[in-house]
Amino acid sequence: EDMELMAEEKDSDPAEAWFTSNRIERIKAVQNYLESQEAVGKVLSFASVLAVGESINDNKPFTPFELAIVYKRLPEDIRKALVDPFISFEANEARVSLRIRDSLPDLRRAQLIEKIRAELNAEVGIPEEQYTVSGILVLYSNMLQSLFQSQIQTVGAVLAGIALMFLVLFRSVPYFILQLLVNLFVKKPAS
Repeated sequence: EDMELMAEEKDSDPAEAWFTSNRIERIKAVQNYLESQEAVGKVLSFASVLAVGESINDNKPFTPFELAIVYKRLPEDIRKALVDPFISFEANEARVSLRIRDSLPDLRRAQLIEKIRAELNAEVGIPEEQYTVSGILVLYSNMLQSLFQSQIQTVGAVLAGIALMFLVLFRSVPYFILQLLVNLFVKKPAS
């Protein structure tokens, strides 16, 4: 419904049309959800900026009208530092950045990404078509998955080549299987 409002108010200020209670609460809900995850470290979003502003405002939450006024009165360089990294009025989107605790011994990046994708929909209530999980973590996870897959394929090809060589060399299936098992499971003495 907010997107329809934006389309109807093309001539109005984008800050007035964008800062709605629904959008601000949604950003806060995403930040709270991400901060609750064990593998997630620091989370930064527009909700972080609001938290600092509200602490200066005696912990009173800003109304959408107040946010639009504050945004208009901010100098351009302050806007670029505080708002632009997290909100794009032109793209009609909010961005949330997070750090992952890579030092966790049981961290499974691909599973974490899938969990976040699923739970943003199920627990936070954002439809899947309204968000995208992206960034270096996704690229790194995809690279690791490709690396593991290619290593498994390489080891499989080498074992198939060795097996074919033993079968041609020994010309006996039982002897070939015995030699293959010996080469797989017997540890060679160090030279």
